[in-house]
This record gives sequence, structure tokens and C-alpha cells, in this order.
Amino acid sequence: MLFFTLLSTFFLCSASAKGPADFSAAGTGVVADIPVYQWLSEGYKTFRIPGIVQTANGTLIAAVEGRVATGRPAVGNASLCYGVLASKFDSHCVDKDIVVKTSDDFGDTWAAAVPLTESNATHFYSNPNMVVDSVTDKVWMVFYQCVVSEVYGHCTPMMTSSGDSGHSWAAAKVVEAVTALHIGGLGGGIQLRYQQGSAQNRLILPHDGNGVIYSDDRGETWKVGNKVEGAGGENQAAELLDGSVKMTLRHGGYSPTQCTSTDGGLTFADCHVQTQLLSDDCQTSLLAVPHPANFTHHGLHETHTRPSLHRGEFSRTILISAHPNGQNRVTPLGRQNCTISVSHDDGETWHDTIQVNPGPSAYTALASIRYKNNMRAIACLYERSKDGPPVDFDTVAMAVINVDSLF
Repeated sequence: MLFFTLLSTFFLCSASAKGPADFSAAGTGVVADIPVYQWLSEGYKTFRIPGIVQTANGTLIAAVEGRVATGRPAVGNASLCYGVLASKFDSHCVDKDIVVKTSDDFGDTWAAAVPLTESNATHFYSNPNMVVDSVTDKVWMVFYQCVVSEVYGHCTPMMTSSGDSGHSWAAAKVVEAVTALHIGGLGGGIQLRYQQGSAQNRLILPHDGNGVIYSDDRGETWKVGNKVEGAGGENQAAELLDGSVKMTLRHGGYSPTQCTSTDGGLTFADCHVQTQLLSDDCQTSLLAVPHPANFTHHGLHETHTRPSLHRGEFSRTILISAHPNGQNRVTPLGRQNCTISVSHDDGETWHDTIQVNPGPSAYTALASIRYKNNMRAIACLYERSKDGPPVDFDTVAMAVINVDSLF
């Protein structure tokens, strides 16, 4: 049974740290590195699997899995959900909730963590993925309700939404006409900006590891795109200026798989392993960032008032990937050195550009945001720890990167 939290009154201001964190070796372009979730706090042993979006009014929403609630009996072998064991036995963790936080001051402070689910002996909850509809400013989130006895072998996609920038959420419902055997992708969804006809403003969320679900009616109904068989899992998509959609998937090795869709994300082909990205057998996040033809712009959220932009308004688009980067192929458990890599040719070649954190780090999520003084920026919500390798997941932090440093 799903226990859902609806009251926005739970969002009381918490005393999160302000400004850049002490544990940071920010590279050029990183203007802040702020802890958002920290282990042994706010009712959970630890937090993992980040997702982040920003709404039109500037509110940041950070969603994660809250693992091993401290106020109720543990579900399953809870010790596999946190610490160094989570790097090796994460697929056996069945004590997980979906948790959200919001920030109204660019991430300097965050409201208290609010659980949207409550795991029990029957079900647990995993993999939150969000997308903002730039037409309505409604936030849609899909997550997965999984059967404890079958771990990830039997999971049901659940959909919820927020019309007030994440301060309250609708009761989650099973996504009709969508089935899944496994959990979905990671990092977040996208809205198509350069399509015509029914695909214009299409909402896309990762699904079932290597496919997508999509909506052409403002999130009211969802359909399933074709899966990318044999290409990997933990997928995420990004749209290029020509309307094609790139997808990155965890390949099970040291580099991710990249695939391309030319039909608005319904099918993907031209899959190949991108050996120029080293991801240490980990998820890699993906984001497309268009640059205005002139550098005086309306701010990052112009899409909220002009959702269908013309390609001519941008000189080019870059693809951004965030990933652990061990810089060698010694061991897949050596996840460390969170890196921002950039492609200037639609994913054909990649260059390591910014070091976010040199220490142990793992899963990431990327979002285009408007930062202080109307700076165009990238929010990178990522898992890190002070000790390791392997990463023991003591913090989920938000690094803020100046977009102009990537061009």
C-alpha cells in the first residue's frame, strides 16, 4: 500500500549549510558546491539516486531515494542499502522511499526532506525521475513501486505531479497502459522543443531501464516507446537542435552506450559504446544546452514563456555528461572524480572539462537552471563521500557550474 504525503506544511525550513561546502575541489566554472542530503539525518540512514529540476519561479526540487528509515522496522537486509556495501550489493536493497526537498534561494538552504512513500514488508520505492512542463510549469515525477520478494524483478511505474513547485504532490497513481518488469532510468526527463505536430512539447521520461514513456497531452496520459534491446540500462535522453534525441545508457563496462532517435524519442538506433567517456560501470547523466546566438539573453527559463524556440535563435548546442571518471580501467568499483564532460559535435567526441569533485562519487543528475544574478548555470546533483574508494554515499550535493565556462 502506498502511503503518500500531501501536506506542504511539512516543508519547514531546515538548517542546511550555506555556500560552498568545505569538502570541495571545485574546478574552473564551479561556482558553488552545496550539501543537500547527508546520511544519518532527516529520518534515513542515507540517500541515493538523485534527480533535480527547476521551475519557472526559480524553485529547485531535488528528489532522491531515502534509504533505511530510522523510525520504523527495517525491510530486508538493510545493511546493503548504505555504506560501502551499497556499491557492490545495491541491487539487493529493498528498504527505500522517494524523498523530496525544495529550495527557493538557489540551493543556499533547503526545506526539510519530505517522504512521498513508505516502504514496508511488501513494497519498496525506487528511481524518481522528474520533468517540468514548460507550458504549464507542472512537475511530473515517475517512480517505481517494486515487490520486496522479487527485488527489481517486478516493479510498477507510479506517476505523481506538483502544481506548486514541489511544495505539495498529488496522490500517486499507477501509470495506465504502461507496464514494467524492472526499474526505470535515472537522472530525469526532457521536454522536446524542436518538434512539429503531436511531438511538439512532448514530455519524455526514462522507463524500464532502456526505454522511455512519453506524453503528448500535458502529462494526462502516457505511452511507451520502443525499448533499446541489448544496449544497456539506466538511460537518459537529450534533444539536439535538429530535433534528434540522444540517449545514454549504462553499458555494464567502463563506458556508456549512446543511441539516437529521429522520431521524437519513439525508437532509438545507431547504438555504439562511447569509449571517450569513462564511467566506471556507473550511470552517466546527459543534458543538452543551447547557446544563444548573441550572449545577451532572456535567462534560462525563456522556454516557459516561449516553449517552441526556433533553431536560428541558437548558434549551437553542446551535450554535457556528468559521470565518475577514474581515468583508468582498474576496477568498476573505483567510482571517483566526478567530472563534467562536454561534446561540441552532438556526442561524436567528448572532452573532460570540469572536475566537480576528485573524491569518491557515483550517480549524478543534471539540470539547466537560472542561478544568482540571472546566471545561466548547470546544477549537478551528485553522490559523493569523504572516504573511499569505494564510495560510501554520505552526501548528495549540488554543484553549480557557469554555462559560459563550457563553451
